[in-house]
Amino acid sequence: MIKKHYQKLKGLGIKGYFKYLFSFMKDPDHNELIKKSGIAFIFKILSVILAFIVTIYITRVYGAEVYGLYSLSISLLFIICILTVSGLDMVLLRFVASESKKIVKNIYFKSLGISFVLGIIFSVLLFIFSPFLAVNIFNNIELITYLRVIAFMIIPFSFLALNSESLRGMKDIFKYALVYKNGFLFYVFVLIGLFFYDVKIAIIFGIVGVMLVSFYLWLKKSKILKFKSKNFETKKIFKIAFPLLLGAPMLIMINKIDTVMLSYFLDEAKVGIYNVALRIGSLMTFVLYSINSIAAPKFSYFYKKKDFNSMKKLTKMSTKIITFLTLPFFLVIILFPKFIMSFFGPEFSVGWVTLIIVVIGQLINAISGPVVYLLNMTGKQKDFRNIMGVSVLINIILNAIFIPLFGIIGAAIASTISYIYWNIVMNMKIKKYYGFYTFFFV
Repeated sequence: MIKKHYQKLKGLGIKGYFKYLFSFMKDPDHNELIKKSGIAFIFKILSVILAFIVTIYITRVYGAEVYGLYSLSISLLFIICILTVSGLDMVLLRFVASESKKIVKNIYFKSLGISFVLGIIFSVLLFIFSPFLAVNIFNNIELITYLRVIAFMIIPFSFLALNSESLRGMKDIFKYALVYKNGFLFYVFVLIGLFFYDVKIAIIFGIVGVMLVSFYLWLKKSKILKFKSKNFETKKIFKIAFPLLLGAPMLIMINKIDTVMLSYFLDEAKVGIYNVALRIGSLMTFVLYSINSIAAPKFSYFYKKKDFNSMKKLTKMSTKIITFLTLPFFLVIILFPKFIMSFFGPEFSVGWVTLIIVVIGQLINAISGPVVYLLNMTGKQKDFRNIMGVSVLINIILNAIFIPLFGIIGAAIASTISYIYWNIVMNMKIKKYYGFYTFFFV
């Protein structure tokens, strides 16, 4: 099968490849999925464009060090909110897609309550220990104010996570893409904050602004306030959420832990350079994000109906689309890494090797397809939890070894090895349970 696809693409050249790509997109089966994911794709593009504008503005006006502080703060917020959300966002995604609104209402408000209580606890702890963390762990007194800002943002960010995944469960991709945790509207509000104030206020504008919009869109779309709540045992919610707490959020850990560990070993300027490489690498996630937005609730639906043939077809089709539409981004970045990095300023050009390693890791994610959601949406969250737990452990150990030896290049290598591990092992699990690999060429 691999040889068949290789022979088809061999010798096409750039012009031939794009001709093949356009014919591939016109295929009726592929075209339907591409059209349905088009809204998410457009918003992802707009989000990345705005993210680049934010990055350029901060790096040019404030420098690499402040951008490093900004990146570290956002990374810490994501990691803390793994604990405050506790997998409840994935529970809502799964149940909104398959259960009655009476049950959804009960689960939703219980999730808000749990996240609120946990949010208060972590907000107080972070606010109190901000000086200790900034001075003794990260060796930067300037970080104290950023950490205290983040302490106040934990609850709003947790609510935002719950609302955005609930919207995705309703298959309203437009609204989901609009209020995604670090998506389009987030950067719109951040830019407003930067224009009128500074980086710290911009973070507040971004998170609080999107949270308020997410509440409005979710409550208006779901109309759950009109329904009488049907009790769903809290114990059952935790039974489902706990594996997800140690699973899906680990993806965030893998993407953010390197920034945190870099801040421990290196100065904030290096952290800023690394995060610019990550930002450029995020171009590789356009299609993966868009297709997953459509595929995730469908996996839950097919699984509940026990329609495994449709699930396999959707998986293979999704991976094929993701791979072919991601390759052009990969080729452009891999051919001009130094030029692309230097666009953010001469001090960033040293990160070109890091950028190459980052995009290789993202290409591995692309050719592996929607492995994460296929396991999570089909009741295999415990397997996912175990795989991601090991992946995070591998990432932390390798970061601890490689960063002191190779700096930001070491962090990129550690993350890429983690990507390879969990994509291969998850594919083995999917093969075991459903009889197929997610790779379209196998």
